[in-house]
Amino acid sequence: MIETKNLIFKKWHVSLAVFFLSISINAQKTEKFYNFKWEECNANEAQYYATTQKVDSGYLRKNYFIKQQKLLYSLNCKDSICKIKNGEFISLYSNGKIESKGIYVDNKREGTWFNLYYNGKMKDSVFYSNGNPIGIRLSWYPNGFQHDSLYSSVEKSGAKVSWFDNGIPSSYGTFAAGQKKTGKWKYFHKNGKISAIETYQDLKLIDVKIFDEKGVLQNSTDIKDTPATFPGEEKKWARNIIDNIMSYFPEGFKLINTNKVSVVANFTINEEGKTENVYLSVPFDDNLDQIIIKAILNSPKWIPATNHNRKVKQDRKTPISFSDKEP
Repeated sequence: MIETKNLIFKKWHVSLAVFFLSISINAQKTEKFYNFKWEECNANEAQYYATTQKVDSGYLRKNYFIKQQKLLYSLNCKDSICKIKNGEFISLYSNGKIESKGIYVDNKREGTWFNLYYNGKMKDSVFYSNGNPIGIRLSWYPNGFQHDSLYSSVEKSGAKVSWFDNGIPSSYGTFAAGQKKTGKWKYFHKNGKISAIETYQDLKLIDVKIFDEKGVLQNSTDIKDTPATFPGEEKKWARNIIDNIMSYFPEGFKLINTNKVSVVANFTINEEGKTENVYLSVPFDDNLDQIIIKAILNSPKWIPATNHNRKVKQDRKTPISFSDKEP
């Protein structure tokens, strides 16, 4: 089974003891432990550590990646169980980079919120009023290309323009109040050819025309959006990942002090079915993490997702576990 060096784990246990001790000394706080599924568990099974402390403005909740000894998120609340979010919120990736940042007022987002990618590049910027996004919302791909531009009024009417990550237009159209599509919406294949024209009237879809990747009008008007799938079944993909991890794994590494390792991998399946933008939202150990990322990047192709009669990217999130038993 997968093993890692004894020295790494001895150092890990010692540093964790110091980590928890420093938190306890700083202030008396309630604490809880969670596994990678965010289920409350014993400390020796945990991958997250959470504290809640009474402060002048209410309560401050902080969650940590245990093994990395890094902050996961910080959240201000009015109550001790954080049902009413009120104040600054900040979440971070396991590499320490900011994932999301903004302000809550009585559980509603207020003001400007930022979301960033794992590589530190801007994902989107949104202005909220009373929990509703208004004004211009811009978003980008991890490579820095613009993803979409959305204008929304207080009534949630507006317009949206989207692009592929190569700069080719992806779609455009307008919204009526309540962010309901109205008028003609046009969608494109990644090669720039039209893929579909959908016409909406009185908030209902009344006409559809679809085109193949050469831009030729098709007789069918049946559009079915489909998720990305792995040929055969996803268990085969998981088996392939495990086999690749084992083939990349250095000799002399041992898994000790635990009989199971669980991580959560995030990745994108692009329009060609290839995996990209891989990172671990729940990591374990730098050496093992890099091996898992490499295995996912080199995994076989998927059947890409489809949306409005064209192939599109789709984000995936999946747990990967290793134990003494065969997966």
